[in-house]
Amino acid sequence: MTTETLTEEEKIRRVPGVEFKESGTGRVACVAGLKIWLPIEEWRDNGEQLSALREAHPHLTADRLQAAFAYYRVFPDEIDELIARNEAFDIEAFWQRFPFTRPPWRELEQSDAPSDGTGAQPFSRAGEPSTGEGRVLVTRDCLSYAQLTVRFFAEGRPHAGVVLLSSQLCRQGPEAIAQALAQLPESHDAVPPYAAEWLDPLPDEQLPTGDARS
Repeated sequence: MTTETLTEEEKIRRVPGVEFKESGTGRVACVAGLKIWLPIEEWRDNGEQLSALREAHPHLTADRLQAAFAYYRVFPDEIDELIARNEAFDIEAFWQRFPFTRPPWRELEQSDAPSDGTGAQPFSRAGEPSTGEGRVLVTRDCLSYAQLTVRFFAEGRPHAGVVLLSSQLCRQGPEAIAQALAQLPESHDAVPPYAAEWLDPLPDEQLPTGDARS
């Protein structure tokens, strides 16, 4: 039996401490509610230093981290595919397919953007109250939360917007991420309901002192 044909229960038996949870793109392996591919990606981006990973996720005990790495050793192709798919996420293609997710300050790159065939109009539900008192969700899981935004729009379930962090920005470190997030409200009061904003890496001259990439 290959690892691709194993059920969730069989995978859990192979790697105790792992659980499966729903995401915007299907069920994924997690530890302590955190998708396993996320800490594995962070571990890679930080030169495979466990100290940086422990600092970023203090809630992950040694046993939970061991379970995450054990799962990666047993099912590397599964985790590598999730990381690759997330890093290949194309925000412009997503905005063109689902125009209601494009923030109003983001100009179209093409005036004849293709339709997604749903007949949805940009911000057709923008008058509805958003949840979370204007707070937005910040995530590096681009695929899941982009698809969840589309689903919530179709179901008439408002939210206060999503800020997607590019992989390149995440590699610049937590100080660069904080600086990029701080710059967003300087130009815009809030991300509109259903909008998915995208934060690119900071230019070299805007990186925090000491260069967060080092």
